[in-house]
Amino acid sequence: MALGTMSVLGFNNGVLTQDVINKLKKADESGVITPITNKITANATKQKDLTAIKTLMSTFKSSVSNLADETMYLKRTTEANGKSATISANPGVALQDIDIDVKQLAQKDVYQSSRYIGRDSFVSGTNGKFVLKFGNIAYGIEVKSSTTIEELATQINDVTNGKVQAKVLKVGGSSPYQLIVQSKDTGKENKISFEAISGDSMSENLVKTLGWDSTNIEANHLTKAQDAEFSYNGISITRSSNEVNDLALGLNLSLKETGKTSFKIKEDPKAIKEELGKLVTAYNSLANNLKVATDYNSETKASGTFQGVTEIKSIETVINRALFSTKNITKDGRTSSLNLTAFGLSINKEGLLELKSSELDKKLENLSDIQKFFTGGITYDTVSTTGTKAVDSGEIELKDNDLTINGKKISLKTAAGNSSKENALTILKAINEAGIDGLQASLTQSEDKIMLKTKDGTKIEITGNQSIMDKIGLNTMKLESKSTSNGGFFSDLKTTMDGLIGKKGTLTKYADSLTSEKKKLEEDKKKNQASLDAKYNTMEERFLAYDKILSNLNSQMTTMTNLINSELNSKK
Repeated sequence: MALGTMSVLGFNNGVLTQDVINKLKKADESGVITPITNKITANATKQKDLTAIKTLMSTFKSSVSNLADETMYLKRTTEANGKSATISANPGVALQDIDIDVKQLAQKDVYQSSRYIGRDSFVSGTNGKFVLKFGNIAYGIEVKSSTTIEELATQINDVTNGKVQAKVLKVGGSSPYQLIVQSKDTGKENKISFEAISGDSMSENLVKTLGWDSTNIEANHLTKAQDAEFSYNGISITRSSNEVNDLALGLNLSLKETGKTSFKIKEDPKAIKEELGKLVTAYNSLANNLKVATDYNSETKASGTFQGVTEIKSIETVINRALFSTKNITKDGRTSSLNLTAFGLSINKEGLLELKSSELDKKLENLSDIQKFFTGGITYDTVSTTGTKAVDSGEIELKDNDLTINGKKISLKTAAGNSSKENALTILKAINEAGIDGLQASLTQSEDKIMLKTKDGTKIEITGNQSIMDKIGLNTMKLESKSTSNGGFFSDLKTTMDGLIGKKGTLTKYADSLTSEKKKLEEDKKKNQASLDAKYNTMEERFLAYDKILSNLNSQMTTMTNLINSELNSKK
């Protein structure tokens, strides 16, 4: 910081001025500070452009991840022939044909009342009470002489807690209003009925006024509560609702009208094709951006932000190497090699990705093969155990916790006269009927020993009373299955992308280095600026001091000159 300002230094001869000092400082800043500032600006540009590249790569990786997800290949679509029903299938539902024949739709119980002039019309003008029955419950409905049809509707809704719904509708005519009473849900169990209190003339008159007496009830009974009746692949079925979600896991059936409709549950390749299209678009956006970022024009000498930066220049090479790598798949015991070109994907002469729909469509005809190539999977070793001896003959009883396999208790009792083979067959049947997921029981070739086997990764765990289990040749044990992960094409490509933009990826590290570089540059700029400021503050201090000294000398010189001149003048 300047301690003062000097206009001229050195006997007013203009040797050094404040303007000269400012110019010297500016020259020093140009040589020291400006290069650092330029580097900070370049660093900020790199960080901005790198963020754009990483965003494009994340979009590309998103498509890769989706194509590596096995649920993409389990989606289902349905074809229908008929209008009596619609059906939707959740991912993974078995491919199948379904025939639906709707005999009748489920209905609500719906009644209308006699007509009234307005919503505020009195129900009957007298006091009375009637019974509304819903299912197995009877509700007493009390009507006063001042009760309106709107109030009656509210009372019905309240006492039934909404299970019976009542509302006033304007239907037209000279007396345009009617009370509509209906069950909330469909099904014959939701039947509604109205009854007068036996022997109560006021109650009977009230029910007659409403139009729900024996003479008028049929005319005012608009629809009757009933269940849906239909056949499912020839099997007769009834349901209380027209929305049926419990026929088979993942199938949702909606009945629309009487009649027949046939359905075909098929694989749905549409989402895969769309995702591959997104993959192509994302790749091409990335490729174009990388070209601009790493390009160098020899004529204009202009270069891209990342020209010469290995981490950026290698991106396209790394992705392309993975994108068109070959992978072996095994089907029916035969191994073949495939890459993305078999699915209609290729790089054109401009370095952009192209997709030939016709070639892809052919491959999409068999999604199970595509899934195996794209996503891979997990294979499990077969786990098995065989009885140590033939099953005993005679009576064998298993009860309580005598034999438990994978948490399922096996209970049985054989006849005293049974042979070893007969007992083995009885035990085999009991184990298989116990519903142990993933486990299959069989007999050895001699048909007198029990064999247990799993192939899907299910363990085999046997516990129980060993003295009883000795009779059937089984021992307490726990066998675990070993699994082997077989990475699919897009699973491997996802790993490649993680190596670029994952937490420890190449670009992630490069981004961190740019952040560190920026921090260091800002610190260097601050440090160098402080050093220059201090240097020129010191310079100004010294020259101000010199200026004072010279000013004093100048003053003394003037005084001496004046004395000399005075002395000379006195001697003339």
